[in-house]
Amino acid sequence: MSEFAAALKNPSMGHGRVRRAPNPGGDCAYPFEALQQQRQHLLLERVAKCHPMHSDSQKNEQTCSSGGQESEWRARPGTGTSHVLLALMETLKVAILTCSDRCFSGESIDASGPAVREYLEANLATLKCKQLEFVAKVVPDERPTISETLIHWADVDHIPLIITSGGTGFAPRDVTPEATMDVLHKAAPGLVVAMISASLAVTPHAMLSRPAAGIRNSSLIVNLPGSTKAVKENLAAIISALPHAISLIQDIPKASTVASHQALSNSMSDSSSTEKASIGH
Repeated sequence: MSEFAAALKNPSMGHGRVRRAPNPGGDCAYPFEALQQQRQHLLLERVAKCHPMHSDSQKNEQTCSSGGQESEWRARPGTGTSHVLLALMETLKVAILTCSDRCFSGESIDASGPAVREYLEANLATLKCKQLEFVAKVVPDERPTISETLIHWADVDHIPLIITSGGTGFAPRDVTPEATMDVLHKAAPGLVVAMISASLAVTPHAMLSRPAAGIRNSSLIVNLPGSTKAVKENLAAIISALPHAISLIQDIPKASTVASHQALSNSMSDSSSTEKASIGH
């Protein structure tokens, strides 16, 4: 085994012993960068074997079908991530369920449901999709009715993202979390923690919110509060994690989920670097 091949297999080996390495993307004066580029090239080859891509290197994209959804695979330019494949969903279907006695009876106009739609439409890039398709419904604060709607959307319509608004407080008729937990197969407490933590930074009343979040079959279900302000605050706290969560639940090919995870990690890293820079100044 050559010294370069051994170093490639074992990244912990001293890169100083490797003077120069074959570089599919061009010559590189630094051994460490050469190793990184070679590793990325090998990863790309492995992915191509499972998901062949068009030979047109300028486009470097492929339309593939996964779970009935069309996706585009693109190579994202940028230092350190030039060979990372990103999945761009053609259309993401979202269901919005407003749980409110007053809105259902017509006493009030539903504002939280449209607020969810408006926020998601304004953040297509973060959701990694080209367009959104919505289904919306208003139901009373009745536990069986809420549960039945969630089950139908998840099991019959197979909607990847289901968002509810309203019914998450302490009032006697606030039963959305209970109705949601009745139908979940897996809980997603991390999403709940992120939403409540973000809201607590705005108001101490956030500790009175009781949202639930989790998975039913191939659908992600998330409870949001009923106020438009809280809807935006809570969505802002979790939206960057939604594409990766959906790709995992939908069982989209591994290269796509790795890319989504990398994009999320890069986003968090960039945010951390910005904070450190501001503290330094």
